[in-house]
Amino acid sequence: SSFVCGLVNALHHRRETFLGQSIQLPQQPMPVLIFGTDQQESDWLYFMRREGLVAENKDLLDPLEFFCSVDGQSRYNFTRQGIRKIKEEAEKHAFPLVVIDSLSSMMEPCGLDENFSQYAGPIRHALKELTSIGATVVVLHHTTKRVNSWDWVEECRGSSSITSVFGWGVLARWVASEIAE
Repeated sequence: SSFVCGLVNALHHRRETFLGQSIQLPQQPMPVLIFGTDQQESDWLYFMRREGLVAENKDLLDPLEFFCSVDGQSRYNFTRQGIRKIKEEAEKHAFPLVVIDSLSSMMEPCGLDENFSQYAGPIRHALKELTSIGATVVVLHHTTKRVNSWDWVEECRGSSSITSVFGWGVLARWVASEIAE
């Protein structure tokens, strides 16, 4: 969540890099929609305030256009109806950045075990629907709440440990203190 807020800030201020990586900036400003069912709203507000993305009265500032917190969990998820709701909201904006936080929370209503290949079906469907309207999608998948190593694959759970080998992952450990051995 912290990572995404930093990325949104970099996109909004049209920075050419973020965390040392080049950013391919769109020609037009990207509206940002966050479907945040994993973190409490207060956690998101902390990160958004730090990046200058929300006013003191909690009003969203550019480029944030839409935010739903844990309260929206039953409405926005990766069931067919939930994907339809996400797409309807995204269609209100031209070429939005859609942030999903987090994969496991959005998948819970589907009732699928992440250790089986069927788990990928709703994710593929969501990506197909959202990219068909020109959305760029960022899906957050938190590893564990208690990090034990610097190994990205080791920190992932279930089937996510396989895809983490090939995907671009960021192991956000800077918030935890490292114990010297």
